[in-house]
Amino acid sequence: MSRPLRASDVLQSADAALALEQNRRLRQPGESSVRNNGRGKLVVVISPKGGAGTTVVSSNLAVVLRQSTSGKVALADFGLQFGHVGTHMNLFARHTLQNLTEKVDEIDDAMIGTVMQQHSSGVHVLLAPTSPDAAGELTGEQIGIVLEQLLARYSYVVADTWCVLDEVAMALLARATMCWLSRRRRSRR
Repeated sequence: MSRPLRASDVLQSADAALALEQNRRLRQPGESSVRNNGRGKLVVVISPKGGAGTTVVSSNLAVVLRQSTSGKVALADFGLQFGHVGTHMNLFARHTLQNLTEKVDEIDDAMIGTVMQQHSSGVHVLLAPTSPDAAGELTGEQIGIVLEQLLARYSYVVADTWCVLDEVAMALLARATMCWLSRRRRSRR
């Protein structure tokens, strides 16, 4: 996709990727019915290198999904140490992912409603912790529990990630309905 991103291009690419994934799953009987079971779809946006635009893609994808579907859409910033979703969506951290992981056994609709911030597009946003130190305390298990709670409440969860394949990224990829690989083109000189 070329920049600047247009909503129609993002939607067309997402539709094509989802169609490919559905075809792949049809060839593997039993997997898709067990995996989704009435839950939302998880789209993980990842890149092997920083600066490739994962936050731009995930933010725009979440807005396009919200505008083009009737479902609830969540955008979760799993770039834990230095997440930028708040900056891209012009939101400031009142509450973050850390508020949910501190009480994973108590997560309910009220808690999620308090922590999630609603963007003007209608997308509900879960921001990364405000401190890099706090990010180091989060585990893949905690992220998995929070993610399951989000998938139970939203039609789509778009996860923005960082470029490290750590325990958190692996927990996201293991649950992904679709993975969007963002890469930067080499410039020709």
